Parts: sequence; structure tokens; C-alpha cells
Amino acid sequence: FCSGYWIQPGVRVIGCSMTMHVKLTTADGTSCELQTEQGCSVLQLKEQLAENHAIPQDCQQLVLDEQILDNAFSLPKEESVSLTLVLSEGLTTGAINLIDSVEPDGSQWDEKVKVEPGYQGALCWYRWESGSTFGLGGMIDQMSEEQAREFMEEAQRKRWVSKDPYLEEVSRLCEYYKAPGLYEALSKADLSKVNGKGISFFKALEELLRSTWPARCAGDCPEPRGFRYSPGTFGQCTVHP
Repeated sequence: FCSGYWIQPGVRVIGCSMTMHVKLTTADGTSCELQTEQGCSVLQLKEQLAENHAIPQDCQQLVLDEQILDNAFSLPKEESVSLTLVLSEGLTTGAINLIDSVEPDGSQWDEKVKVEPGYQGALCWYRWESGSTFGLGGMIDQMSEEQAREFMEEAQRKRWVSKDPYLEEVSRLCEYYKAPGLYEALSKADLSKVNGKGISFFKALEELLRSTWPARCAGDCPEPRGFRYSPGTFGQCTVHP
């Protein structure tokens, strides 16, 4: 037994004719053996483990010669191989735990980004930025020089500007890191509890999504996303807490 999952010693999965014997050993010494296709991918082996041992794929890390194997990695075309199976609490459980465990937002993000209730009490994220003077030319033309200067200074004054609903931004973050179903699970766990610590939660969630990427997805992890607002040609911005 390890991290909440039972490994059933001796269970074998019969693959096709060109099979390979795989021995998996956990940190506590428990082991199991599988028969799988030679040259199969790590992802295919994880799918077998999920099916036969009820271990979610995002809770599995397979290690060969002290190297964590990417899902796209092809196992050697040999008769046998020994791997280390590292079991974790899983992305979903870890993300839900963050709702209660992260610290309240401090002053480190003052004059950068914040999350607080907005229209009808819904959480929104805000960016500290200068106001825009786009489209004000016609108004300024009708003012005196002094009035125009004061008007422009006020328009350009830095302020908190509401960008998007916070929960939508969390949903987009999950999609960006290819975590289908995670936002739904977080919503059921009550994301309203992150009020007062929305930035801390968002930052910790992105770090968790990035750290679990090799175990969940093939290929390189994408660039850090942060808060992103893309209304069109004008006004696009990205904020990394």
C-alpha cells in the first residue's frame, strides 16, 4: 500500500505476441509485474496500471535510471525492464487541497494584480495600469490647453482596472495546461473560499500544473501563462504573480 493505492502483486496484463516483462517497484518495496507490448509508450503503460490497479494516471510517475519518463517515451524493445513507480496524491487532490492551504494574499502584489468581488459579488481579477487615452482626441479638441492637460493626466492616472471574471481565468488556466475536468472538480470543492487569497491560489495552482505536466502530458511544458487578458488588437496584457 502506498499513497492511498493498493498494488496487487502478481497481476499480469497480457499484451500482443511481442511482449515485454515489466517489473514495477514502489518506494516501500511493493512490486507488481505486467506483460506489455515491446516498445510501448509510457502513457500506454500508465493506462494499463490505471485499468488493472485503479491508480489514476496523474498519480503515476515512472522512473528509469533515476530519470522521470515522459508520457511519449517509448520503452525499450527488450524482453524485460525494471522501473520505479512513484505514487503521488494526484493533480485533482493536490489542487483541491490548495483551496484551504494557501496563505492569504499579502502586499507583494500591490500595484500589480489583485482578486476581489466585483459586479454582483462575483470574483474578478484586476490589473494596476495606466488609463487609456485612445479615442479622446475629439473631446480634447474642444478644451482649452489647461483643461486638456488636466484631462489627459487624469485619463492616464494609474488605477485598478477590472479585466475578467476570476473563475473564468482559473478555467482557462486548467485548459492551457491540458487538465480536463480539473476546473469542474475545483468548482464542486467551492472556489468561493479563495476570496482573499485568489492570487496565492492561482500562482500555486499554476506551479502544480507545471510540476505535474511530465506525468500527464507528452511534449514540453508550455511557457508560464499567468493572468492573461486578450480582448482583441488593443489592450492585451499578461501578468505573472
